[in-house]
Amino acid sequence: MKKGFKKPTVIIALSIFIFSACGQDKQSVKFSKQTACEILTAQDASRVLGGPATRGSFAGGTQTAFKETAQCSYVTKGGATSDDVLSLTIQRSIQRPQSVEDSLNALQTHTYKGRKTTTIKGLGDGALLATTSTSQQLNVFINKDYFVISTGATKSPTVLEALARKISERLTKIKG
Repeated sequence: MKKGFKKPTVIIALSIFIFSACGQDKQSVKFSKQTACEILTAQDASRVLGGPATRGSFAGGTQTAFKETAQCSYVTKGGATSDDVLSLTIQRSIQRPQSVEDSLNALQTHTYKGRKTTTIKGLGDGALLATTSTSQQLNVFINKDYFVISTGATKSPTVLEALARKISERLTKIKG
C-alpha cells in the first residue's frame, strides 16, 4: 500500500482551504492607534471648527474577524458643545463588505430612522449625510472602507463634504 494522502482527502482539504479564503481579502496594512489622527489632522479640524483644535480621544488598531477600526476626535473651546467637537471613525472591511446600496439603505431605514438624510452624489462609492437639531454625521463608503465624520449641526455640509474628499484621498493612499 502506498504512503501519503488518498485523492479524496487531498481534494477535501484543498476545497476547505479555498472556501475559507473566499471573501477574505485581508489587507496588509493594519490600522495603528494613530491612523485616524494621521488622516484627520488638527489643521483640518481647526478649519471645520473655526478655531484652534486640540486632539481629544483616539483609538485604533482594534480588529475583529470582520473589520478594523480607528477613531480620532478634536475639540475646540474645551468641547463644550457638539459644535466644538469633530470626530472621525474609520472601518476597513476584512471580509467582502455588503453592497454600498444595501449599506446606505440600512443607514436610512435603521440607523438614522426618523432623521433627515441626504444622499451626497459623487463622493466615494456612496455617501449619506444625517442631521439632527444638534449634530451631523457624514457617512462615506470608498472601496472596502467606511468612515463617518461627526460634528455639530451648525457646520456647513459643504465644508464637511470637502473634508470627506480629503479623507478619502488620504485613506486610499494608506492601503496595502
